[in-house]
Amino acid sequence: MEHFHLTTSLISKVDEVEFLYTQDRMNVIRDFRKEPGCVRYIERENLRGVMFPGLPNPFFNRILLSGIVSPDVLEEALDAYQAMGAPLDLEISPGAINEETAKLLQGRGFAHTKFFPVFLKLVQELTPQRSDDLVVKQVLSLDELKHFQELYVNGWKIDPSFVPTLKAYIAGWNKLSDWRLYIACSGEQPIGCAVLCTKNSIAYLADATTPEEVRGKGAQTALLLARFKEAKTLGADLMFSRADFGSISQRNMEKQDLRVSYARAFWTKL
Repeated sequence: MEHFHLTTSLISKVDEVEFLYTQDRMNVIRDFRKEPGCVRYIERENLRGVMFPGLPNPFFNRILLSGIVSPDVLEEALDAYQAMGAPLDLEISPGAINEETAKLLQGRGFAHTKFFPVFLKLVQELTPQRSDDLVVKQVLSLDELKHFQELYVNGWKIDPSFVPTLKAYIAGWNKLSDWRLYIACSGEQPIGCAVLCTKNSIAYLADATTPEEVRGKGAQTALLLARFKEAKTLGADLMFSRADFGSISQRNMEKQDLRVSYARAFWTKL
């Protein structure tokens, strides 16, 4: 059985897919607002940054470090966020920080505050177990899209004032060529939703959620299995996801043999 060797190069490929996924989300917002200049992206060797100064969402204002970055390049990136008045967090992968980088970030007011686990696996090595008798549907119809929108805003407990806008953005997700949206149903009742984004032969299992009142029915396991199958169909070589350490999402993935491969260090400005 083939096994991958975790290297800076491999991590960089994973980071690139997450970067492109985030760009897709931000570009949907940009196009909906008809504001071409509202988003910015920075891409250098081992450094990828997304910036949305007008939207204080940490997911849209962050830098991913995949390997060692020269101090000049990192300073330039930090200066760009500061000049635009954008909040900034950094996610730093193994092998991407040394004493010089740590001192630079500390000097700019950043501190390491937590870790983010990354689950990474060769698609051919996945040996999924049988799920409960739930039906998983790819979102193709308008009714299925409406179900996805409702599940998403309820599962993530979105502020009611932002719900109509987010639903409009989600409608744009379903038009992205590298994305597939899914809903899991118990009988006729939709109970969970998730996204599969596949780029550069890497599948990203993203944005899975289940509203609190219907949790514990196996929706996320069913959605994982459906996305495993689709990733194989699409010819993906690698699959990755993210979840908070110790969460139910982590346990669901580990039951399906998708385990923590490494953790990113999260640095934020104090």
